[in-house]
Amino acid sequence: MKNDHSKCFRFIIAHGIALLSLGGGLSLLAELMTDPRKEKWAYIVSLSLVFVALAETLFVSVRSTLQKKSKRFLKLLLLNCALMFALFAVVWGFSANLISLSFIMVLASFLGLFWGTWHLDMAYKVCVFPTTAKILTVLGAITSVFGAILCAQADLNNIAAVTAVACYSTWIGAEMLVLAPVLFWNWRGMDSFGKQSMNRCSS
Repeated sequence: MKNDHSKCFRFIIAHGIALLSLGGGLSLLAELMTDPRKEKWAYIVSLSLVFVALAETLFVSVRSTLQKKSKRFLKLLLLNCALMFALFAVVWGFSANLISLSFIMVLASFLGLFWGTWHLDMAYKVCVFPTTAKILTVLGAITSVFGAILCAQADLNNIAAVTAVACYSTWIGAEMLVLAPVLFWNWRGMDSFGKQSMNRCSS
């Protein structure tokens, strides 16, 4: 149990830093895009970075699902996808000028969808700590909703789109780094009853 918590803590810290770095990198690329001569290649680099971040998230999710042989994350992801597509349809319906979608914002919305689902899955795992579970649930919902809204903002130019994705990535990264010590403190103070409850919640 202790080793699992240590691995999870390192996972959260590593991905929090990675997402913060992604946000910072995208912000710099957005600045470079203000120069017409650099706009095209800076946008391509931005698109590539977000794609790599999404691909890594997919890989981690699939590997974790196969290793643990648990379908809970997959079920939560499918449910989250259905709800977010419904929200996107509502936002899209109210956007009369929405003709096409920004590819980088679509990728970022899926990235947020995965991390939003991760928050919800983690809330289930730490159900022995009601306050932490509620915080994770709220943050997971907010992250997913922001992703759906972001995806529908097709009227933004490339510079604004990259800037928006940078802010979104920074938000998710900061969120995870703030949650890491909270989860660590909960796990550290877990008593024998808490361990048994955690085992039941994780099954």
